Amino acid sequence: MVCDTLQRHTLSLDNPVEGCYFEALEKGTEWLNRNQKVINAMPIKSKIIRWDFWLAHRDYCYYKQCVQEKLKKDKEYLNSFTQSSKLFISRYKKRKPETIIENEVLFDKCMAYLVEECAVFPIWLKEGWLVN
Repeated sequence: MVCDTLQRHTLSLDNPVEGCYFEALEKGTEWLNRNQKVINAMPIKSKIIRWDFWLAHRDYCYYKQCVQEKLKKDKEYLNSFTQSSKLFISRYKKRKPETIIENEVLFDKCMAYLVEECAVFPIWLKEGWLVN
């Protein structure tokens, strides 16, 4: 699996949001090209699935809404997202101390990433994918 377009959220921290989707897609293609020999040499043949496959899945919008509703109703669930976002922001600011992005903007981008990622997990389970 290549989680390429999921990375548009992270790329938008340093770039105008408009081009981040295509940049993420391009980076995913570049990664696949760089690693094709290793992928082909793997003893277990598998299909490469890119992130957009999951975003286009018939159940994605449903599960995204479920995640968003759970965030509104379950304080512990919201707290886990909040703590993950705060940890990312802390690490990001250590890596990029010159950043001028406000914490609220960073937090919103982190939350969007996590919501999207968590909406895909139940689809993997439903489709019979092992999630570790």
